Amino acid sequence: MGGAVLNGLASEDIQQAAKTMFLSQSIVGLTLVCICLVFSGFVDTKSVLLGVILSILPTQLGMQMANFKVKVLGVFNPKSLAITNITTKWAYTALLLVTVIHFSTVNFTELFLAYVVTTLANLVTPAFS
Repeated sequence: MGGAVLNGLASEDIQQAAKTMFLSQSIVGLTLVCICLVFSGFVDTKSVLLGVILSILPTQLGMQMANFKVKVLGVFNPKSLAITNITTKWAYTALLLVTVIHFSTVNFTELFLAYVVTTLANLVTPAFS
């Protein structure tokens, strides 16, 4: 098989994984936000929504960076792609968290719990494959 074919296959696999992760995290995140809307007097919906976004956005950016390495740079080493994914995810998570803390007033406990629960949605991702 040629390099272009391998690039396409690996890229498609990464894109499919990103879509499936996005779906599972979105379902869990949407459920959390809906629950918060029902209990709006007790839970800060903005904090929960920001926690969900802090979980989903960096995950997708990490997957897209790994996809970029495959498509443009032709990297097929799974360890290298995993390191790129994790490094990108944590860098953007830290950047977004600092931005939220600086520019917004949120309940940090609710934000963190929403982040953790939405991130744990990756455990159910195989059910959507």
